[in-house]
Amino acid sequence: MNEPWEELGDGIFRRRHRSLDLNVGVVVGERGCVVIDTRIHEAQADELRSALRSLTSSPLRWVVNTHWHWDHSFGNARFTDAPIVAHRAARDRLEQDGEEAKRSSGAWLGDDDRRQVEAVRITLPDIVFEDHLELDLGDRRIRLDHLGRGHTDNDILIRADDVVFAGDLVEESAPPIFYDGWPLEWADTLDRMAADEFR
Repeated sequence: MNEPWEELGDGIFRRRHRSLDLNVGVVVGERGCVVIDTRIHEAQADELRSALRSLTSSPLRWVVNTHWHWDHSFGNARFTDAPIVAHRAARDRLEQDGEEAKRSSGAWLGDDDRRQVEAVRITLPDIVFEDHLELDLGDRRIRLDHLGRGHTDNDILIRADDVVFAGDLVEESAPPIFYDGWPLEWADTLDRMAADEFR
């Protein structure tokens, strides 16, 4: 696939993948870059790394998982040269339920992708947090926030300047997925996101 990078702000990029209509993000600063989400399996993560090198020569400083779901974190094994950051509950769920997610993801995938997901090495985040964390790229700080439960109990927002990456807290390409979601709390979390936006 040759999905292009779209620049959302100065040094802030997203790449929208046809596979599962998934966004990944990159933030570039003077001390390196941050990658947001790692795709659905290791071959897709390798392709993402190649696309990253075409975008910037900045060293990779951190990888952030917006939440634990397999389509956002199963490429982690290809990004172990930098610390992987996530909410504490994302690490817990990936550790507890990652192997089952490998088996159950097949309904969403074609044969080749299903085989590659089944072969994924579950790779847990190295750094976890509860409410807030900042990543320092020198000329800019990236803020990570957990504002409540919604799509999962471990969704985080990634804020760089006036750009917010919200993972699947904001879903607009398909009906929201509720299998481990919190539909009665989701709207309140989005309200907090809107009230706190860009602060």
